[in-house]
Amino acid sequence: MNLVSGALYWRKLNVTGKELETEKARLSQHLANPGRAYDWRNERQYLELLPDAHDAKYLGEEVLAGRRNHVIATQPKQGLQSRILASYRYKLWIDVAELHWTRAEIEVVRDVKWLFHQFAVGRLSYPYSNNIVNTGELRKGARTTTELQRLPDGVWTVAKDRTESGSFLNELRYFNHRKFASESQLITDPDTP
Repeated sequence: MNLVSGALYWRKLNVTGKELETEKARLSQHLANPGRAYDWRNERQYLELLPDAHDAKYLGEEVLAGRRNHVIATQPKQGLQSRILASYRYKLWIDVAELHWTRAEIEVVRDVKWLFHQFAVGRLSYPYSNNIVNTGELRKGARTTTELQRLPDGVWTVAKDRTESGSFLNELRYFNHRKFASESQLITDPDTP
């Protein structure tokens, strides 16, 4: 797999003959027109609308994982016209020392589509959500909780993501994090491995 102009490109290795020519033609076409890249960072901009669309209340401090956190709860303002913004209540824990959020609870206050739920979560800390391929609806009362952990090198990363709705439960736990290192290069000739 390669990333070309922000768009994923899959290619076969170890091809010969006609298959090799097909791969070369496909790659040339992709390089000429790689397609629209998915800009997941823009989804986070949705969360920037919350201060104007929600009323917030400071609930005090709590300790999570040995760290002091401010706790803030939000709810949609009365008469809010945006269906997406009016469909959720948030409770956020923000690390006092670093002012980085550490936990988010998102409660559905009226039925929503899974796709809209992605905006509510705002892909808070990770680019690819475990829920992106799901379809259907989340019913009023559904709750998503995302917890972060601070690694020894100071990087914040997801520790747990849990969505509950009635008898539905989707939970992912992330652990054994390590630094990723990679070298990348654009190989334009399928003959080159």
